[in-house]
Amino acid sequence: YTGAGANTNLLAAGQTLPINGTVSVDIPVTVGAVAADNTTLSNQTTSGGSYVNAAGATVTQPSSSSDNVDNTTAFPPSVATATGFGSVPAGSVAQTQVATTDPTTVRVRRLPTLTLTKVIAAPGRVNALDQFTVQSASAGGVMVTATTTGSSSTVSSAPTAVTSGVVQTITELMAPGSVSTLAAYTTTIACTNSTAGSTTVLPSGAGQTFTVTPALGDVISCTLTNTAKPDLAITKTGPAYFRPGDTLSYTLTVTNSGSAATGVTVTDTLPIGLSFATATGGGGGTYTAATGKVSWTLGTVANGASVVLTLTGTAPTAASVETNSGPTSLSNTVLTAANEAEAVTTNNSASTTAQLVYSKLSKRVRNLSTAGVFGTTGTGKPGEVLEYCIDFRNYGVAVANFVITDTVPANTNADLSGYGAGLGLQVTRGGVTTRTSSSSDTDGGSLSAAALGLDLGTLAAGESGSVCFKASIK
Repeated sequence: YTGAGANTNLLAAGQTLPINGTVSVDIPVTVGAVAADNTTLSNQTTSGGSYVNAAGATVTQPSSSSDNVDNTTAFPPSVATATGFGSVPAGSVAQTQVATTDPTTVRVRRLPTLTLTKVIAAPGRVNALDQFTVQSASAGGVMVTATTTGSSSTVSSAPTAVTSGVVQTITELMAPGSVSTLAAYTTTIACTNSTAGSTTVLPSGAGQTFTVTPALGDVISCTLTNTAKPDLAITKTGPAYFRPGDTLSYTLTVTNSGSAATGVTVTDTLPIGLSFATATGGGGGTYTAATGKVSWTLGTVANGASVVLTLTGTAPTAASVETNSGPTSLSNTVLTAANEAEAVTTNNSASTTAQLVYSKLSKRVRNLSTAGVFGTTGTGKPGEVLEYCIDFRNYGVAVANFVITDTVPANTNADLSGYGAGLGLQVTRGGVTTRTSSSSDTDGGSLSAAALGLDLGTLAAGESGSVCFKASIK
């Protein structure tokens, strides 16, 4: 057999076939490229010959054609390329002759192909560096893959032949160099099969892992679409310090760097001690006294949009601070939320803290000559000695460079050695009493005929004490 020509003699001329003899011929063939799935290949052999009968006459045997008992079995060849078929694999169908005369037919099935497409939907990437790889794999490894590049919003793989009847797992992952994670995106898949009548079940819906089991002849295309989730972020600015009775103003800014967010709300819980005043922006806020919350309903915040809100409140009074019923700091946290799951949630809250700055001085006096008691007023005669004390207390945050000054009252003579030779001041601080010189030196205190001065350095939060001096009435 030479394989040449349309008809090739399998038995050379002159060969003898015994009576009732059988000739069996196996012909291996290679299936070439076909234009379409379900292409039918048909082949029929013929046989003929002659013999010499008993009378010595040559009798010619009429030509006869071969027959195929099975002309419907599918033939699944291996695939060498995406457009054609390779050599005949195991599983080729043997043909058997029966009484009727039919050609040997083979129905050639194309191996399934799978094409993957990645689409990045508006408003685009969460971060400009984000890139995606979409791939399909089976037990044999990755079969199909494609990766986005640059600012392109779509990429497709080539149609790739895969093994029929084997599960293909379609997944995606962030390509190297990406900033975001897949959690920043919503992924959906939609697939089509251009092979009419196929019963292959195609994946659909949301997720990040999908499976499909292609059958012979399938031409499947799947598109994975990534949509950036909303990414609301809120910032809050406000004063770092406050005094009793101050009006505090806070600025709240909501921005969305992802897809449009719907049902957006902002809630700010006022700290105890801050009395609500106003809430503006975003259509205005609503204050609920029972909960101490201020709420804004912003509705839809589009990609790239920002909303600025303003909240004002009144700090606690000096009286409430002095009776310890008012706070020494105001910590205020604001939250934002939307109907959709967000790409990032760590930026949905913001806080500010304002520290109380409030120190109080009070002055008292007593007549030492008459053994009087301290009060805010008193009486005395010329020559009698008075003792003045200035009490200090810090109700707020620590204060640096705290200096007390006082003018020596008119018609009195300051006693520059009232507490010992050259010691004109008596200072009590932290439960410890010390006496300082009247002259200006390193002890921080000074007393002259005209004025008192005391440099306490840093006055700690909650610290209290007093400084006293003596003077005689002229």
